Amino acid sequence: MAAALGTIVARRIRYLHPAGLEKDVSADLNEVAARLNRDAEGKGPTLWVVPGDIFTEIEALRVLVGVEAVLVGAGGVGGAEGAVWLAAFGTRAQLDAAQQVLDSIRGEPPFIHE
Repeated sequence: MAAALGTIVARRIRYLHPAGLEKDVSADLNEVAARLNRDAEGKGPTLWVVPGDIFTEIEALRVLVGVEAVLVGAGGVGGAEGAVWLAAFGTRAQLDAAQQVLDSIRGEPPFIHE
């Protein structure tokens, strides 16, 4: 990221952070980073907040099919860990298209990097 950031800023590129809603953090990350990074001894964790826009499932559904999606629940057990529940609002055609998109990715195998 550090290598690309100069180019992103210089060319005024809108940087999108693709992130699932299960990674939502309710705290202000800039405030958390300021607190973590205050350690004068240089010990402990640090946090660098990369500028850009968060792009979640909500934004993806809006861009792909034009629906308005709202997060109504998250998390689970028995294989639903990391799951999110969305309510979608739109025309019948938009909702049908959203269902097709979701059906096309349902059952996607977990990403395992070895």
